[in-house]
Amino acid sequence: MTSKRLSCSGLCVGAVLFLALLFLVSWMLKSEKLNENIQVNQKQQEIVFDLTVDYTRSLNEGIKSGNYDSVNQDITEKNFPSPTFTLASRKVTFKLFHFNRGIESNKVILKMKDAGCRPANIQELLVFGQANPKLQMGFPIIELGSVWEPCCGDRSVVCLRRLGPKRTLELRSYESDWGGLCRFLAVSN
Repeated sequence: MTSKRLSCSGLCVGAVLFLALLFLVSWMLKSEKLNENIQVNQKQQEIVFDLTVDYTRSLNEGIKSGNYDSVNQDITEKNFPSPTFTLASRKVTFKLFHFNRGIESNKVILKMKDAGCRPANIQELLVFGQANPKLQMGFPIIELGSVWEPCCGDRSVVCLRRLGPKRTLELRSYESDWGGLCRFLAVSN
């Protein structure tokens, strides 16, 4: 009788976990309005997103479109000038890199290059944040492709984060040893 209870109990727990996962995925698809062009590669633990980036859009327009609750005052056109590309608008494949451990910025960039990617810049980060507004509520998302070097201080990069229930756009030190929760936004070459 004990073995019957255990197998039924294990089956019930498995069914409950499956239903919870199914609910979570359906909730994400409904509430976050996730792009249908998202692919998940569980073997390599990477998530791939296809989005169109308008490189002619100003930094202020990108920030405004993202509807952030808080924006660091140093995230300006002066400190983060728009990169110049030959195309005004193009489809971009984004990848989120996650290392699940502390890591330095230079090592992240080397890993991206090994995977055929480059670090996303601030314009690309803003497009990504606008398309996936709730993703930053789970973990910080960092771009390493646009670096601001103030006259007397550490180099800084832009990060999508949450502060309590609020979505923030803030600066973090490029020299940081990034925590295991961080994700790094990259663009496929």
